[in-house]
Amino acid sequence: MPSTGGTGSIGHNPSFEGGITRRTAIGRTLAGSAALAAGRLLAAPGPAAAAPVPPWPSGLPASVVGRSSVNAALLPSSRRLYEDIKNMNDMGPRFTGSDAHNRYIDWLKAEFEAAGCKIQQKPADVYPFQRWLAEDWALELLDGPRPGPVRVASYYPYGGETPPQGVVGHLVYAGRAPAPRITGDPSDAAGTLDAIRRYRQEFADWLTTTARDLPNAATGAGNILLVDIDSPPPLTEGEFFSAFGPAEYYSWPGGDWQTRNFKRMWLAGFTAVGGNIGSALGAVYIVDGSYAAAAGNYSPFGGAHQNFPALYVDRDTGAMLRRAAASKPRVRFTMTASKANTTSANFVAVLPGKGNSGEVMIANTHTDGPNFVEENGGVGLVNMARYFSHPSTRLNRTLVFSCVTGHFGPGFPQTQGFIDNYPEYISAAAAGLTVEHFGCNEWWDDSHGYHATGWPEVYAIYHALTPIALPVIDSMAASGLIHEVVTKGVWYLGIGSNLEDAGVPAVSFIAGPNYLVATGPTQTDGFIRALNPDLAAQQVRWCIDLLGRLDSLPREQLSAGDTTAFTVKQQLPPAPSVP
Repeated sequence: MPSTGGTGSIGHNPSFEGGITRRTAIGRTLAGSAALAAGRLLAAPGPAAAAPVPPWPSGLPASVVGRSSVNAALLPSSRRLYEDIKNMNDMGPRFTGSDAHNRYIDWLKAEFEAAGCKIQQKPADVYPFQRWLAEDWALELLDGPRPGPVRVASYYPYGGETPPQGVVGHLVYAGRAPAPRITGDPSDAAGTLDAIRRYRQEFADWLTTTARDLPNAATGAGNILLVDIDSPPPLTEGEFFSAFGPAEYYSWPGGDWQTRNFKRMWLAGFTAVGGNIGSALGAVYIVDGSYAAAAGNYSPFGGAHQNFPALYVDRDTGAMLRRAAASKPRVRFTMTASKANTTSANFVAVLPGKGNSGEVMIANTHTDGPNFVEENGGVGLVNMARYFSHPSTRLNRTLVFSCVTGHFGPGFPQTQGFIDNYPEYISAAAAGLTVEHFGCNEWWDDSHGYHATGWPEVYAIYHALTPIALPVIDSMAASGLIHEVVTKGVWYLGIGSNLEDAGVPAVSFIAGPNYLVATGPTQTDGFIRALNPDLAAQQVRWCIDLLGRLDSLPREQLSAGDTTAFTVKQQLPPAPSVP
């Protein structure tokens, strides 16, 4: 069984060979002794006194990579992180504006205050919205040789609703949705986003036309549409991350990550659509996955409220329904939800630094989510605050912890709301770090079933194309992280891009495991069985090390242009390839 933490070979993307460019320059900082050096750092718990973290083995000066020291005695333990994440998870799914979400926010505020932070919340941080919470969803065959309840995997969030007793219509197979045609230059972020929007409109137009031409559509009897969405797509890690920009560095001892499985269930819902679909009463979308992987999948999230109820079924259940739909049987379709006008709010926790420069560093995450992984970034920030609150580890710069809401609600500005409401921190920011999804083990849904692979889930570390790239890579190696892809994202996965757009030299840390949004009655444990607390502790240690390095570097250097970071590039040896 492979290790879920520790060190491995450090490599760079071989597609960037042939000449020093602004991207290959940093890649060549990866020295062959990197893995051994990182291993020595993590082999023992370390003394109680602060242990200095050495610079990158390539010999880059501290003026480029920053200085840091990590006090092992003050680092959060794996047990502490497990207990904090379990406490959050035990509150139940923390959907935006729900009671569980509000309880979690109260816990975060209390823990930040206990760590010496001052809580700030402006009137503009409070956002009114209409909350939608699913209550009951079901599908029942009323006719045919096998009448009875049908196994439903999940529902379309913020979709439409039926009466409590459901609606009765004919189950009609509408066919396979049109395949996405999202091609072009991945560096053209606007073009890629426009292609995604066009595809969603094509899907909606196709479904509307199909619904209009199906039997019973003209009579008003109503149909329940059965649709193959052929999703999630069978992506590899290389294919997925190349959509966000060229991968510059990776740390991976397990073979060719470019061809490694990245078929993730949370991507399934983003190819389905809501909206008014002709005279159809609702839709049943067939996802390409097992019931174990599809159960409770809350996707897509963060979209506007729709007026078209939809359910998801797994591959095997879909095959059964496809056969049943040949006779257009009557089915009872139920999707009920509560709606309430309420509010949800961002907040900020500020830990003063010991210096007087007036500069700050921003650590950012969101607070809402359905399970142990979405979103445990707040737990990570609290443990960073606890660490840096000690007099011996206090940073020179003030730490501003931004905790935003609305990742699972409609129309929220999220990180942009923090930026808009706190211009005083944005103008004073020397660096920013967004964290999401600590401690995720990798799970695959394949011919062996739905199972853990024994490896950490792949993590993406996006960074601004400034000298901040060098301490990012330096700290990654020093902390022994593996299965990490470091890239200058053309556009970011998650909520980190807004800080860079606002001119803050930014880093964003995130994973997208198969169970990213698993929730509901089939996942009552919040899928906490996939939590790797040792990995979470290692990743929080990396954040602490990185923040220490960033604190030691001048703001002017961290925000400098593309070429400033690479003045030492001729000194750097080439990186080894991953075996």
